[in-house]
Amino acid sequence: MNRQDFLNRYNHLAAQFLRSLTTQTPGENIVFSPFSIISILSILADAANGKTREEILQVLCGSMNPEGLPEQLQKTQKELTKIDFANITAYENPFGSSPVIPDYSRHLDTANAVFVRDDIQNTFNPAFGNYFADTYDGTLMGTNNVEAAMEAWFNAMEHGRLELPKNTTPSDTILALANTVLFEAMWLAPYTNSQVKKRVFTNSDNTKARVNMMYSTENNYIETDLATGFIKDFQQCDYSFAALLPKAKRLEALQQLISATNFQRLQKRSTYAIVHTAMPEFTIETETNIKQTCADLGITEALTTNADLSTLTTAKHTSKQIIHKAKIELDRNGAKAKAATAIHLLGSLPPDEEKEVILNRPFVFAILHRTMNIPVFMGIVNRMKDA
Repeated sequence: MNRQDFLNRYNHLAAQFLRSLTTQTPGENIVFSPFSIISILSILADAANGKTREEILQVLCGSMNPEGLPEQLQKTQKELTKIDFANITAYENPFGSSPVIPDYSRHLDTANAVFVRDDIQNTFNPAFGNYFADTYDGTLMGTNNVEAAMEAWFNAMEHGRLELPKNTTPSDTILALANTVLFEAMWLAPYTNSQVKKRVFTNSDNTKARVNMMYSTENNYIETDLATGFIKDFQQCDYSFAALLPKAKRLEALQQLISATNFQRLQKRSTYAIVHTAMPEFTIETETNIKQTCADLGITEALTTNADLSTLTTAKHTSKQIIHKAKIELDRNGAKAKAATAIHLLGSLPPDEEKEVILNRPFVFAILHRTMNIPVFMGIVNRMKDA
């Protein structure tokens, strides 16, 4: 599998996820991690055989040869989680007071796990456990209570800041696959208090909210037929935040933008310009069963009693749900984003003109890895509450 073909397919899937989730929850805030969803589907494909495996690989790979998919995902994970020491000394406090403390930790961490209930341990394929550890750096856990074990694992991985939705792990779960992603970074130039002002945000239903609006001048401008936007860098890492505002204010314009959004192309089309920007501080947390999203893309058998997961287990089962929960907190200092995905198996050059992008109505956003040009988190801000 060619590296660039994989990255192109990743971006294509990310855009499809965004469109599907928007259709399921119109007018609502959305945040999700394409990387988390693609990771869990790749693990599921490796656990499957026959038509079940073919369906999943068709969605993940399209017309590409699926050979080498796990290796490409592994390479992507290494790029996303690597520590970039090269640029640390180049960053100074933009306000001239105390220096920015270098952050030597990763800005993105991810982990995978398989939970197996004790009474079906004898049906589990140990060869898959070894493959899972080597290929996905995954952890295999035996437990007498899958729900409790998963909750403890997610809390440990996410430092307690992102729990799975309560009561989403059925009591008859015999086996579960899980992935988690955590991102945290400061802005290259954090906002000062004087750059934050109370302003009005117009929600998708035309109600108003007074929010903390952050003002700054950026130099990475995006413009398409449908939208204007900007890219703002985080410090000491290879990540950026991108925002797109529909040119037209009507709701249909946002839907058109969502249908046409491809952050890979947008980043390539960005230009140097003086951009006066305003962006609200916001926190979004969403949870959804992406079983319907997977079905929309063509993954159907894997979510039924006919699923062939014999590479993983010989136990009788059915995949009842694929839960994806994500959260983003964006403020004057930077951004934190977290995601968790779980599958439960049940018994059974500057121009003269300056630009302006004011995010005071619904907009699309993403956290991008600049070198690979892929989004690790994406979403839509449709509505805000008074700050």
